[in-house]
Amino acid sequence: VIEEHSGSQASRCMRAIRFQGPGQLVPTHLPKPSPGPGEILLRVIVAGVCQTDVHIVQGHFAVRQPRVLGHEFSGEVIATGAGVSDLTLGQAVGVNPATFCGECVYCRRGQPQQCQRFRCLGNTEDGGWAEYTLIRADQAVPLGPLRPEQAVWLEPLSCVVHALEPFPNLEGKIALIIGAGPMGLLALQTLRNYGAGLVAVVDPNPGKLERASRLGAEPALVVERAGDTPAVDAALGVAAPLGFDLTIDTTGKSTSIARAVRWTGRVGSIVLFGVSDPADRLALSPGQIFDKELTIRAAAGSTPNSFAEAVHLMQTGDFDTDALVWRTVGLGEVPGVVSALMQPGEKGKVLVYPGEA
Repeated sequence: VIEEHSGSQASRCMRAIRFQGPGQLVPTHLPKPSPGPGEILLRVIVAGVCQTDVHIVQGHFAVRQPRVLGHEFSGEVIATGAGVSDLTLGQAVGVNPATFCGECVYCRRGQPQQCQRFRCLGNTEDGGWAEYTLIRADQAVPLGPLRPEQAVWLEPLSCVVHALEPFPNLEGKIALIIGAGPMGLLALQTLRNYGAGLVAVVDPNPGKLERASRLGAEPALVVERAGDTPAVDAALGVAAPLGFDLTIDTTGKSTSIARAVRWTGRVGSIVLFGVSDPADRLALSPGQIFDKELTIRAAAGSTPNSFAEAVHLMQTGDFDTDALVWRTVGLGEVPGVVSALMQPGEKGKVLVYPGEA
């Protein structure tokens, strides 16, 4: 049995943007899907353009084509399949895009982010860069006090929370974030919500650092993309004379990761949180890592626990997600803004409203 919201049968086609290979984002029309048992059909209200989407288009991640990208989105329930009883037609919901098998060796170890049968909307399944999309009913998240635009940030926030899971007590800690893009500024706000004592941010772009300062970065410093950084080293030395307890690199750049080793204090931790170009290579000093007893770990993706914490944190914490938005666009503008996001410069989050032209 399929229940459908009044008026939604006017058209059986929908507009979408499909990834058809590296560098190829193609506007297209597709049949509007119908929900099967346990599924719901969403009218996509707003979707995000994630840097991961940009990397997919650049060919850095293997995604089977053709695919409708977009794993950050919220929507309105317009149809439900058999067995769905806890969602109402017309209800606005956020979306947890990832699902895990629960049975593979990594899931059994409590490491579902490495699930061998991982599924994700906008990656292994069509996602939110379309007027409509299908999700499993258990992927829908009631918004509570959140606006649809805030719900777009639940998946990115769950990734930040996962990156911070090994650090259960951040109260009073001194942290450094390398990179003031949307994820860096989301990590900044998360650390402040968790009670970090001081959070410094470095980035090559002064405009991004102005936003970081408004969101509580102290200090926010311009750093060159390459070369020596004596002025920044000195300023960070004043802010954290013993080095930083925790450094989060959101850039994925080998230069930044090497700097993180220099800027992190003894017995400190470095989290590699940015997606790297597959061709990039690291040049680190093993002696410096050994002498400082540094811990270097990576954080990729999220878990069911980190997503649940992200929902709670976004609903109850202090976040200014509007400050992270660079542009709002309709579906037809997506290929152009993705191309723009591939270039360096003062940019931020792009929100896509599929109902607009």
